[in-house]
Amino acid sequence: MTYNPKWDQEVAPNASGYPVAFTDTIDLVVAGVVQNTWESVGPTGSGADNIWTALDNLPDGTNWIRLSVKHKGTNGVASLLSISSLWIRKGSTSVGTAHCLVSEISELISASGFGQATVMTTPIVQLDGNKTFDVYWNGTFTTHELDLYIVSYG
Repeated sequence: MTYNPKWDQEVAPNASGYPVAFTDTIDLVVAGVVQNTWESVGPTGSGADNIWTALDNLPDGTNWIRLSVKHKGTNGVASLLSISSLWIRKGSTSVGTAHCLVSEISELISASGFGQATVMTTPIVQLDGNKTFDVYWNGTFTTHELDLYIVSYG
């Protein structure tokens, strides 16, 4: 697929055309999002499994957010292949993992017993009418970091 510069124009930074400056980061692991289970993330009062107050600041009618995702795994077990994956879908949907993979990392741990992998990505995530989305993750690293930060919306 060839990059089309028009794509950047079609997805404006946000409704006002400026970057978002009011969001905090949510670490899905620290927040307690369970592995191998779809869990919802939403604003205060949404009834979501996990509340992310950054979503409180989005105006009504927001249909999507562009996230900055930092996906990191660290392992201390020698000669082990470690993998970690993250899926995100629009809230209140039943789309399976085959269609919404956001990031995946893998690392063959060295014989000395240390390995680490990190990826940064900026997916656009559709929101439902309550400004919620669903997340699903799994991994075999010893420690995981899955940080989300809102970059823009519309």
